[in-house]
Amino acid sequence: MLMHQSLPRAQRQAFTVIELLVVIAIIAILAAILFPVFEQARARARAATSLSNIRQIGYALLMYAADNDETTVRLYGSRPYSSSDTWVGSLLPYVRNQSIFFDPAQGKPILSSTTRGSISYRWEWFPSYGLNRTGYSLYTSGTDCVNDWGSGPIGIRTLASFERPAERCAIAPTTWGSMPIGWIYFRGNQASWPVMSAFSDDWSWHNVVWDTRRGYPGDRIPVGYADGHAGTIGPERFVDHDASPGKQDYCTAMASRGLFEFWGRAWRLD
Repeated sequence: MLMHQSLPRAQRQAFTVIELLVVIAIIAILAAILFPVFEQARARARAATSLSNIRQIGYALLMYAADNDETTVRLYGSRPYSSSDTWVGSLLPYVRNQSIFFDPAQGKPILSSTTRGSISYRWEWFPSYGLNRTGYSLYTSGTDCVNDWGSGPIGIRTLASFERPAERCAIAPTTWGSMPIGWIYFRGNQASWPVMSAFSDDWSWHNVVWDTRRGYPGDRIPVGYADGHAGTIGPERFVDHDASPGKQDYCTAMASRGLFEFWGRAWRLD
C-alpha cells in the first residue's frame, strides 16, 4: 500500500527591508513629480476663476454706466471721496454675487474693517480687485505727465470719453503689502511704473498691481477693460522704475511704447 507523502505548505515570503525602502523611494519620487503638477493645476484654476470674476465685474461696470448717464463708477459710493462704502456697493445690484469681488489667488479679507488714513472701510466693500482710479474712474487737476503726480481728482470720466475702450484698463487685482487683501483702487500713473527688480515689502502705489503676478501662472495678471472684456498682461505693460528712474524717463517710455492707451492719462478726460 502506497503511502501518500504530504507536500510541505508553501511558505509566504515577507518583504525585505530593502524592498520596502525601494517602494517608499518610488512613492516619494512620484509624489515629488505629481504635487507640483497638482499645484500648477490649482493655480491655473484660480487664474481662470479670477479672469471670470473680472469679466463679470466688467459687465457690471457697463450696466452701471448705462444707468448713470454713461459715467464711470465712483470710487466711494454716492459720495466721491469720503465714505465707508466703495464702488463694490454700487455694482452689487448688477451682479448679486459678492464673492466675485474677491480674488481667489488672494482670498477674502480677514478683518471686520480696514482703516486707511482717516477712512474706515467695512470689509464687505473692500475687494481684492482695484479700480483704475486715474485712468478709468477719475481724471485729475494735473497739467501733463510730469506734473500730474499728487494732483487731486476733479471729475468723473464717461465711457464716451475713451477713444479706445477696448484698450483701457478698468480693473486689475491689487495687493497690500504682505496682507491677504487687495486695495480698492490703483493709480494708473503710478501702478504702471513699478520697481520690478524685487517685490515691495510694504504699501506701494507703484507695486500695487505688479506684485500680484506672484499669484498667477506665467506671471500673467488678469485685467478687465473699459469695453467689458477681460485678458491678461505681463511686464510688457509696465515701465521698469529701475530702468527709467526719473519722471521724464517714465513719461517718455510710456509715450514711446503706447502705454497711455492702456493705463490712461490722469490729467486728461480721454
